Amino acid sequence: MIDGQVSGLEIFDSENTHKSLMPKLVQSYALDAVASGLTREIDGNPVGFSKDQLEKKAKEFTSRLQTSEINRFDGVAEGENFRFKGKQLTGGALVHEDQVLHLCAFDFAEEEGMLEGEPNLT
Repeated sequence: MIDGQVSGLEIFDSENTHKSLMPKLVQSYALDAVASGLTREIDGNPVGFSKDQLEKKAKEFTSRLQTSEINRFDGVAEGENFRFKGKQLTGGALVHEDQVLHLCAFDFAEEEGMLEGEPNLT
């Protein structure tokens, strides 16, 4: 989540893979947060998001992912590549022998990403 909006989802096949890639992922998402230029403040104070609001946004994102168009391609060396395209999201997955090795999905919504009832600060 960046400013109350799901920016992406990363799923890996193992904890070791996740641990080895975590520093790069954190850096990438941090750069996205800085580059977004989004700040949610009222009178100089950060606007918080409730757990319910964040859960709602996460559920909406995964619902859009589940209903997205999926295209399958043969892998370059082995396995299969899947590409997702849905309502304001895109992503892909690498699958080998029916096991997801890596799945990523990214939201590219801008105004749609606003939480219900939050101020429009643009």
